[in-house]
Amino acid sequence: MAEYEDLGHCKEIDENKDMPGIVKWYLPHHAVLKPSNTTTKCRVVFDASAKVSGRSLNDVLKVGAINQSDLQSIVLRFREPCYVLSADITKMYRQIIVDECHTPLQRVFWRIDPSCRLRVLELTTVTYGTASAPFLATRALLKLAIDERAKYPMAADIIEKDCYVDNALFGFNDLSTASAAQEQLVQLLSAGGFHLHKWSSNSPKLLEKIPQCDREELVCIGAEEAIKTLGLMWNPASDELIFSSAPSDDKKTPTKRHLLSVIAHMYDPLGLVAPVIVIGKLLMHRIWKAKLNWDESITGELKNEVETFLRAIDGVSQLRIPRQIVNSDAAVFELHGFADASMYAYGACVYIRSLVPEKKIDVKLLCAKSKIVPKDVLTIPRKELLAAGLLVRLVEKILSALNTALNEIILWSDNQIVLAWLQKNPSQLDLYVSNRVREIKESGEQFRWKYVNTNENPADLVSRGQSADKLLSNDLWWNGPRFLRDEMYEIDSPEKLADEDIPELKCVSAVQAVVNMDVLPIFFKYESFKKIATSVGVHIAVL
Repeated sequence: MAEYEDLGHCKEIDENKDMPGIVKWYLPHHAVLKPSNTTTKCRVVFDASAKVSGRSLNDVLKVGAINQSDLQSIVLRFREPCYVLSADITKMYRQIIVDECHTPLQRVFWRIDPSCRLRVLELTTVTYGTASAPFLATRALLKLAIDERAKYPMAADIIEKDCYVDNALFGFNDLSTASAAQEQLVQLLSAGGFHLHKWSSNSPKLLEKIPQCDREELVCIGAEEAIKTLGLMWNPASDELIFSSAPSDDKKTPTKRHLLSVIAHMYDPLGLVAPVIVIGKLLMHRIWKAKLNWDESITGELKNEVETFLRAIDGVSQLRIPRQIVNSDAAVFELHGFADASMYAYGACVYIRSLVPEKKIDVKLLCAKSKIVPKDVLTIPRKELLAAGLLVRLVEKILSALNTALNEIILWSDNQIVLAWLQKNPSQLDLYVSNRVREIKESGEQFRWKYVNTNENPADLVSRGQSADKLLSNDLWWNGPRFLRDEMYEIDSPEKLADEDIPELKCVSAVQAVVNMDVLPIFFKYESFKKIATSVGVHIAVL
């Protein structure tokens, strides 16, 4: 709080001088200690959700629109270039001044000691904990990029595409371009009163221009520890992504709360350890069905399975995943997506295939996603269709995020019925299947669907799950099916299913009307339609 005053981020208020009818609010606050932080060990948290007479400040504040790319898209782009940098904006929210007419809504009571006079402080900058703070901060940053784009075009692109709140995560394949963009970003943010710190990179040359005052926070090649950026653990020295797992206590009886905490601790926006997490999801699903309370001990066979999962989860911390998945020397890039479903879960995984002239072909796991099957979906083909839809949506997400130009996109399924459905017109299928086939076709018109054998389908691992120790050395998961690593590959596809073997296909019957002409002798009596009409007393104009 002393720092707030020293930096001019708050001011003392004499309430006796308040204008009549002024709207004001007093925020509760407390300290949060985080010794693991490299910079701010203690921070103040303001509770704008605390209610008075049933209403809080956040209840009346608008949240605002989203101004930045989503986290998954930023991390996907982070895995493309050769040279990457990461940095944070120092006290980002507190660099943005709030209009004086609104600062009375950000008042706090404070005294440094119980023996001191109780003071009223008014926060003058955007305050973390208020519902509108993320929008106000990111919108100010976006406005700065728009205003300065002509002068700093590369930096403006970074702010618009590769910033998530106060984190910047960007890179380029050319070292000189990366250095120029870094310099532009520093200059652009300085023009708006922002300062970057906590720099890290996989190249020490990109850190040479960092001011001396920030050098104690630099992390680059040679560092032994991984840093946390956008929730991911990244080791700049080895240029690898690392996962951390919650420490398990073998002596403690597992509960629903503890299991959920362990699953949530494995932050995985790209689904790189989806086969491990899906096991936890399935266990949580069974616990919910058993109607156990949050802190009730899990017993019986389910307890043994949960304990096995918790013991095996430690293996996740041994995973070392290469950050860069795009070979910059490649001439051709392809995207290959796989879908699969089991009785209880379904999922999809996507690989990028880089073809380097006269060299080996690189195939790397890009991302994956898993879901629990809804209880109303009973048949395996329908579950496989859900997996196909999930794959299409995932690929669309990837296409909107990546900067790499793709030469081909191929999607794979091991279910012949789903592939047969996708070749039919949606109007020929029953309603449930028809709606989902139509969605898949409309979303992925440019995608080609092919058949893959179940044994070569890596998405099978997503739908069924696999323990961390086995996933660690699973070549199929990390590098895709072996046939993709051949320059020219051919897959034996089974014969197409006959219509009578395709379920949920509408039966179409041809009907022809048969008229007995003997009951209409009038047609034989007259030669023209006009005479027929006159004879039966019907005016031709009416007809």
